[in-house]
Amino acid sequence: MNRETGVRLVLAVAILAAPLLPVFAVDLGPERQTFADSSQAVDELERLFRDETVSPDPVDREVLVTVKLREAGALSAAGLDVQRRYVRQGTHHVEAYMPLSAVRDLSTDPAVETIRLRDIRGPGGRVTDGAARIGALDLHEQGLTGENVTVGIIDGDFRVSHPELAGHVVAYRSFGTTDDIDHGTAVASVVADTAPGANIHVAAVGDETAAEEYREAVTWLRASGADIIVDAGSYFGNAGADTDALSTIARNASGEALFVTSAGNYGQRHWAAVHGPSERRWVTFQPGAEGNALAGGDVFAGRVRASLQWSPVDENTTAADYELYLIRRGVGGQRVVASATGEGAASIDATVPRGRYYLAVEGANASTAHRLELFATHDLTYRTPNGSLAVPATVPGVLAVGAYDYETSDVADFSSRGPVDNRTGVSLVAPDTVAAPGTDITGGTSLAAPYAAGTAALLLEQYPDATPTDLRAVLTESAHDVAAAGPDPAAGYGVLDARDAVALAEARLGSADATAAEAIAAAATNSTVDPTTDSTDGSTPPTEESEEDDAGSDTTGAALRR
Repeated sequence: MNRETGVRLVLAVAILAAPLLPVFAVDLGPERQTFADSSQAVDELERLFRDETVSPDPVDREVLVTVKLREAGALSAAGLDVQRRYVRQGTHHVEAYMPLSAVRDLSTDPAVETIRLRDIRGPGGRVTDGAARIGALDLHEQGLTGENVTVGIIDGDFRVSHPELAGHVVAYRSFGTTDDIDHGTAVASVVADTAPGANIHVAAVGDETAAEEYREAVTWLRASGADIIVDAGSYFGNAGADTDALSTIARNASGEALFVTSAGNYGQRHWAAVHGPSERRWVTFQPGAEGNALAGGDVFAGRVRASLQWSPVDENTTAADYELYLIRRGVGGQRVVASATGEGAASIDATVPRGRYYLAVEGANASTAHRLELFATHDLTYRTPNGSLAVPATVPGVLAVGAYDYETSDVADFSSRGPVDNRTGVSLVAPDTVAAPGTDITGGTSLAAPYAAGTAALLLEQYPDATPTDLRAVLTESAHDVAAAGPDPAAGYGVLDARDAVALAEARLGSADATAAEAIAAAATNSTVDPTTDSTDGSTPPTEESEEDDAGSDTTGAALRR
């Protein structure tokens, strides 16, 4: 199973300061710059943030800094909006907001060893991490952290030694191998950020995993005591792939544990239609268009994956033969880079050099109408956002989480949509910010799902007898309605709110600690997140993987994991 991950261009602005001055690091852009001293560095940072069209005085924008203190150092809180203090590997850290113009003075404090600039407060308000957006930090202050709850995570692999996971991951087992450890690390870091008291068990399933390996991973997590299971992958049919078996495994697990998954990032990467017997041999994606350009027809390079599935509208008829093509368009004409066919499904996995590419579908023996569904890892020119969910998000009983864009106050355009049969498909939406510095993951629904899982862990700490059905009901019914009125295929029941979830759980499930429950309910009433008015930093769809020079294709009998 192949997982799509976003790739992030990271700028590390490293300041080579005098021995007693702190080191700066900031994730801001595509180039690396080095400065002779901290004053020059802050001058350059101020220049980088200068945008007169946005703010007349952008230098005074506030930044979120993580300050690492020297041994026995004590930092004055004057001028700092302290968010939290913590100790990691014996070293004291302070996380706080402060004016960018004040960073220079902070760098002269002898107690400071390192300063990391993490986020910028935009002109419309504060930029915070996802745990703060959903109100989880307020619950932490009330004593809810997910203690005595175990969250199991399925992903390609994990860097369990990552500082964001240290002390949180207490069990690990591998059922497959992969070089991609960033995606799983980022997913697990969000759970740790949202429910810092929870125990995290991780199951690595590798790039390509058959149904039996997936069953073993789920079985191990349940046997190890996982109350909640997160799988932020999407699985697509391939020749010989058994996505039906994966669906059965997820459905069975959802009756024993809350099963949480990502909706998928295919709102702009999915196309579906009916191909009738009277139509041309080459499928038209819209009238007159027999090719579906990738990436808007722009030049790109790297890995391309695409999956085509088809079935006759009349189930009593024999399925036709379809073939999926990846074609390169150039000055000298067109060239087929890869093609694939199969029984009801076909997939392409190719690494291509720089060029312009499109997908085409050829049908044969199509004597009856067929439903066609196409997924790709690049944006499609002709696309169908509705119905862009894949297994396990399509499985009844699974909590499918989409991504919410706080900048546009709407569901992120890349977030996959339902419906699925007579259900919305998407359960709710959540922020998709990452809590693990140093990974190549920038956003996507894979990071929205663990916020819901972490919130469920907070609920389960307070109400340990809550069933998966209870948790699903509380999380969805406490969400803030957005997009269309009422539950809809794009946003489900709305945006996740951890405080309101705890307040609703108190009303539904009762409380073992009435005093704590009353305090939490009061916090929810007085400081409810309103995603329709919070104009803060939004999310960006994941970009593609690194460029390669060789072209080729590969198909596998395992389901495609992205």
